[in-house]
Amino acid sequence: MAAEFKERRIRKRKFENHDFSSADIIDVTWKNCSFNNCRFENTIFKNTVFINCRFTNLSFNGCRFEGCQLAKNKGKQSGLFEQVQFENCFFIRSDFNFPIIRSCNFINNQYSELDFDGSRFYNCRFAGEMDAVEFRGYSVLAMPDWWDVFRGVDYRKYKNPMEVVDFREAKFLHVGLSNGINLSKCLFPEGENGFLITTPKACFGRAKAIIENSWSANDKKRALHLIDTFLFTPRHESMPVIYFYKRPVNDTLKEFEDRLFNLLRKINSE
Repeated sequence: MAAEFKERRIRKRKFENHDFSSADIIDVTWKNCSFNNCRFENTIFKNTVFINCRFTNLSFNGCRFEGCQLAKNKGKQSGLFEQVQFENCFFIRSDFNFPIIRSCNFINNQYSELDFDGSRFYNCRFAGEMDAVEFRGYSVLAMPDWWDVFRGVDYRKYKNPMEVVDFREAKFLHVGLSNGINLSKCLFPEGENGFLITTPKACFGRAKAIIENSWSANDKKRALHLIDTFLFTPRHESMPVIYFYKRPVNDTLKEFEDRLFNLLRKINSE
């Protein structure tokens, strides 16, 4: 039976063993609520905001999240997801701030602009294609309240450790990894489509020198622009390692992309 929500703001409620399946949850703000052992199957969330909420021991299956804020912060608190599974879900223009995400699985979801921002990951697993997904080393989306402004709270201090995050079953299409994020404890797919750059500054610096001196004018311009505006920008300089992977491109750019990929892999292995 579908749940109906006439309220538009729900505060400090505890939901235990509740079935939200097939519900339409639209324009609802939840604040300081907790959900434990609940069921969300084919649930539609649209313009839904969760402020410092806790989700434990539950699953989202076949759900749709559109224009949602799944973990908006209230001051220093941004919520918790623990032992939660997202499977066959759709994420469209949605985001998190910096919740703790522990022992969670993200399986065969479809993504269209999902921003994990500075979510703090511990022992999580991703499987399936990942397109238009962003991870950062700290939150840039968190909004301070007046007390945090008064105390000068810096959200960059709430680091995302990426502690044992398993991407081995994932296929990266367009995934952003930036703002000092530490990937050294992550597990990435094995094979020819990606590798860890262990000394990013030196590797990209040497690549730029080789490109500058030996590539044709058009390829040189394109490669240097790609490195400076996307691959190794100021947002990447503090990252101890960078995961570089082959991105989908049209046939006319495949030779160029392969050449850049192979150059960086060769420099990284020396």
